[in-house]
Amino acid sequence: MGYKHTSKGRKMRWIKLSKDMQVIEWWAPDRSKKRGGICVTDIVAVAPGWQTSVFQKASATMTPGMESKCFSIVCGSKTLDLEMNAVGVRKQWVVDVGLLTGKRTLT
Repeated sequence: MGYKHTSKGRKMRWIKLSKDMQVIEWWAPDRSKKRGGICVTDIVAVAPGWQTSVFQKASATMTPGMESKCFSIVCGSKTLDLEMNAVGVRKQWVVDVGLLTGKRTLT
């Protein structure tokens, strides 16, 4: 469970890898409806912290400690901006997405 950030704010979502390991999906909090997804093959990088324009805008209303729970999955001109519930969860997602895609982590 985490928050998906957009230019309009943040929403609680279940974030998971599809069973065929081809799509990172986000679902409604009660898991009743899939809300979207990105193909793993479209991912070009993983960016820990607040490196995207969405997070730059959101950071004005977030506390400094929250940055360590955030990361973005970069897909060309689009990003999937996520805030996890703990630093360890965020770190694991960054490592796992990097391993799954073979893409680099931006620093």
